[in-house]
Amino acid sequence: MTQKDNGRGVPPEKLETIARNLAEHLAPGGSIRGLTVAGEVLSNLRSLKGHHRRVARLAAEGKTISGEMEWLLDNWYIAEREGKEAAAAFKGVSRLRREKEGAFLTILARAFVQAAEGTVNPDGIHAFFGGVQQVRALDEREVSLLIPAICGALIFRLEKLAARIDKSPAEGLSDDLGRVFSSLRLLSALDTTDILDEISRTEQTLCHDPAGVYSQMDEKTRARYRERVSLLAKRHGLEEHQVAQRVLELAQTGEGRTRHVGY
Repeated sequence: MTQKDNGRGVPPEKLETIARNLAEHLAPGGSIRGLTVAGEVLSNLRSLKGHHRRVARLAAEGKTISGEMEWLLDNWYIAEREGKEAAAAFKGVSRLRREKEGAFLTILARAFVQAAEGTVNPDGIHAFFGGVQQVRALDEREVSLLIPAICGALIFRLEKLAARIDKSPAEGLSDDLGRVFSSLRLLSALDTTDILDEISRTEQTLCHDPAGVYSQMDEKTRARYRERVSLLAKRHGLEEHQVAQRVLELAQTGEGRTRHVGY
């Protein structure tokens, strides 16, 4: 890992360590509906909207508003847009792995945002979720929903921060709000294909295709291969990265066309 700082002095190696320690204490079992996760995001968004309305009312009445209030007033549209998109991504999902307190992916995403102090960037995503993958592998569905999950976690953090505005603004609150809004803005413009491919254990395993064919395929074709691995994993009661590893081992012992992981 590189020695770059992730935002306020949170280096990637620290995020990786936090992620590994967390993953060691999590044991997902059972499932939770995607609609439930979407509902959680929308609930936080509605609460945040209530805070925004109160601030907007104060501004309309000509009252003095704090720097924290200005952040919420000027950037609410970003939270609304990204929150709705995150919820929409989960609505189309039948089931996700569950932990005691909710979706496994949601717990990880919130822990990441908290550990990164609200600052989300590619280095941090790769470090934290790469650390998780070393201990408790995400399945391909979870990897594909990683960015919406992080957006949902940012909305969750933003709602908690906004609630403090209604009480007594604390030192550093304006900076905290700024980091979260900046992270939401970054994720909305970021091409995350390479990041997710690097995080996916299935993708990284299949890229070692002895025939050298897999890594030359376009993303759409590689996605079909990963979907096939997911189906095989469900059929045989295995984790997806275990199936991918077995496929690779078979290809390594093959000859000619059978040296390709897709054979």
